[in-house]
Amino acid sequence: MLISDHRIESGKIHGDVRVVRGGNLILGGIVSGTVTVDSGGVAIVGGIVDGLVVHPGASATLGGICTGDVINHGGELSIGGIVGGALHCRAGTQIAPGS
Repeated sequence: MLISDHRIESGKIHGDVRVVRGGNLILGGIVSGTVTVDSGGVAIVGGIVDGLVVHPGASATLGGICTGDVINHGGELSIGGIVGGALHCRAGTQIAPGS
């Protein structure tokens, strides 16, 4: 699924999701795949995802659960939820205490 505008999702999405420039995803549901946020895209994850990838120039907030890996290639990433896999991050990653 490609997100290029403002979208609120609360159901289940099967497969990967890509948020491109101008896209703004607010996720309260489940993605059985990886959410990738490209430069100029924004994702707020309050639900459950299998993976999260943030590219330079992108912004993401993980307040929910990522069952797999979270990879920040240099975008703005804020983690206040749970990462079940590995966390690979560069500058621009903020982790809330207790996350």
